[in-house]
Amino acid sequence: MNVLHNPLYHLRATLCGYPSRFQEVHSNLNCQVLVTLLFAATAFFPPTACAQIHEQPQYDILIVNGHIIDGTGNPWYAADLAISGDRIAAIGDLHDAHAKRVIDAKGRIVAPGFIDMLGQSEWSLLVDNRSLSKLSQGVTTEIAGEGNSIAPQNAKTLAPMKPLLDYYKFTVDWTTFDGYFRRLEKQGTPLNIGTYVGAGQVRKAVIGDDDGQQVGIHSRHTCPRWLSYYGDLNGSASATGPPSLLWLKSSGDSRAPRT
Repeated sequence: MNVLHNPLYHLRATLCGYPSRFQEVHSNLNCQVLVTLLFAATAFFPPTACAQIHEQPQYDILIVNGHIIDGTGNPWYAADLAISGDRIAAIGDLHDAHAKRVIDAKGRIVAPGFIDMLGQSEWSLLVDNRSLSKLSQGVTTEIAGEGNSIAPQNAKTLAPMKPLLDYYKFTVDWTTFDGYFRRLEKQGTPLNIGTYVGAGQVRKAVIGDDDGQQVGIHSRHTCPRWLSYYGDLNGSASATGPPSLLWLKSSGDSRAPRT
């Protein structure tokens, strides 16, 4: 081992002092004896052990040799990416870095997770929270609640679902979005989930599955109150289902599906 890289050499220099980088130290007999003892102790601290001290993992995951597409619209660029905990810690030339796990991404793209803007996994995540079908496609965030949503829930919304819930022995123990997300968080999920308040869900919570123009008007006035109460992303509606279908029909809108 190069003496300049031996920590005991620097310890000797600190204890005895050295006037130049390569000059031998001959200060006094006591110092020489101490240095001799210190170098003898290297038998118990081999060079590999010293190297390991300096090579402790500084990151949890290191992704190397990848082509990074960062989602800003810029062209891809070659770089390494380091992760500590659940955060990106560094991006760049990290060939000297150490990590608990190193992933060679040569010939592959490294990118932020994709966002599914029309997801419908809010129920299935409670049955199988691994979300393998999403993750295998690179989806890490899902926005749900188009037309119908996971809340609000009450006796009127759950009545039509009873046969399905009984078959799977599934219990709905929430009425609000807050209750749903508490259950989802307890079970755990690898996805980031956001949801709209579905206009169809509000309609069912107010008057069930009853049909008619007045029902659509009633639900239309109730929906904004639910939105302000829950404070979620916003409201959504599906043009092919109630109450949106009823609104379109009542207004003579050409987008209303013909029956």
